[in-house]
Amino acid sequence: MAMLVALMSGIIIHKRIFKDFFTFRPGKGQRSWLDGHNAVAVLTLPFQFMIAITGIAFYATSYLPAAVVANFGAGSEGQNRYAAAISDPGKPVSSGVRHALPALEPLARRAETLMAQEVRAVVIDNPGDAAMRIGIYGWNEDAEQQRRISQT
Repeated sequence: MAMLVALMSGIIIHKRIFKDFFTFRPGKGQRSWLDGHNAVAVLTLPFQFMIAITGIAFYATSYLPAAVVANFGAGSEGQNRYAAAISDPGKPVSSGVRHALPALEPLARRAETLMAQEVRAVVIDNPGDAAMRIGIYGWNEDAEQQRRISQT
């Protein structure tokens, strides 16, 4: 955040920053070096802005915790719920309770309707267990990947 503030205030303070960028006086000794210095500094500004904005995006919940507090509650308990919500659930743990495998054909037909494409793979975690999870995946063509946000 400080880097972004420093960049913005530097541009505001140096009103002639872009005029100086297009000014180069060769053969003027120290002034030529200062002109080169100004040109290099202005060329790196977009990269420096992106670095600052990326840093803010990574730490957005630290800078603006109101969204986390509003959705998950305050304190360490709210932070724990937030961390659990954004973390990858991973493979479910087996419960040890037997459960019959459901018919996969109706699930596959429903998935085809929802995905608007053919089923490519069916993945079953903990088959025959009450904690089983069934994942149905479609095929991702290169053209499809350009239109979809999620590849699965």
